Formats: sequence, structure tokens, C-alpha cells
Amino acid sequence: MWRVGLLCVVAGYVDGFGYFALGHVFAANMTGNTVLFAAAAGQGDWERATRYGVTLGAFIVGSLAAAVLKRILRRHFMPLFMEAAVLALTYLPLAGELPALVLLAIAMGLQGAAITRSGAVSAQTIVLTSTIIRFTEGAIDWVFPREETGENTAAATTRVSALAWTAYAFGAGIGVAAIKVMRNPLIAPILALLLLAIEMMVAGRPRPRAA
Repeated sequence: MWRVGLLCVVAGYVDGFGYFALGHVFAANMTGNTVLFAAAAGQGDWERATRYGVTLGAFIVGSLAAAVLKRILRRHFMPLFMEAAVLALTYLPLAGELPALVLLAIAMGLQGAAITRSGAVSAQTIVLTSTIIRFTEGAIDWVFPREETGENTAAATTRVSALAWTAYAFGAGIGVAAIKVMRNPLIAPILALLLLAIEMMVAGRPRPRAA
């Protein structure tokens, strides 16, 4: 469960950083970007609509890449290594905010397809709307358990959803604060992703059998 929490912190951090440092465009919240894209297009503001549209497309590219990596390599930690590498590319000399937004969105797309479960509970580390819904449903099922759900599953769903929601908010807060206090704010999520990917790689290796 701690892996889900850490990734939610990373997503909130990158989303908060990207929104306030790169022209009020979300890097992970594609629901928000979709609404803002439609609103900008409806107002005829094609410059802003293009920014939102390109960011949406970059997120899709990252998500597709993660799905391909998992299917071909069958290693859930590989998208996280790639995500860290993509975030590191933002430190290259880039012309304007849009290339950096594209890289952040690709990174979030990679993460969104990396870990989708915590034990038996479905978990998403970059989307809050469905997480809040699962939290409320899990809480009701915990108080009034259904036979097909079970009290243990309901409790686990509630805990994971509450952790994801809280961790995302915490990450967003420190991501915005980091803009003012850190020279290289994205170093923190890059290091967190690398450590998590290495931990997953080591944990997934087959252990030698005792003689």
C-alpha cells in the first residue's frame, strides 16, 4: 500500500508544480485539462486550447508506452524508470513552457499505467475522482457490508482510497512550495521514482532456494 501512497505523492507534486510553474495546465489531471480545453476552444482561445490539447495527447502517449512496456517486458517497475528519465529531460534547455508540459504529461501517463492495484484493491495513483468514489463506496460497504464485498475488502478499499487521496493532496502542497524553496524542484520526485523502481525490481527477483 505504501507504493500507492508514494506514487500519489509524486503525482500530486508534479501536478501542483506543473500547474503553477508552467502556465496553469495540469500534468496529471486530464479531466481538468479536458474541461479547460473545451472551454478554451468554445471561447475561441486557440492558443490555450492547443496547450491543453497537446498536453492531453502527451499523456496518452505516455500511457500507451507504459502499457506496451508492461506487456512486452512484464516488469511493472520499467515504466517508473522511464518516468524518472522523462522528468529528468525537463532539465535540458527547452524553448518555452510547452515542451516541459509535454514531458510532465508523458511522465504522468507512464505512471498511470504502472501500478493499478494494491493487493486485491484497485488503485489509481493519478486520478482522484474515482478514488473519492471508491472511498465513499468502501466506507458504506464497511459500515453496511454486502455479502459479495466482505468487510475485509471494504476496509482495504477505504484505507487505500483514503491514503491515495491524502497523499495526492500532500504531494500537491509540497510541489507548489518547492517552486519557491528549491532550485531544481523535480529532483525530489525523480529520486522517489528511482528508489521505488529499484525496490520493486529487487522485490520481484526470484529468491534462491535453500539447499
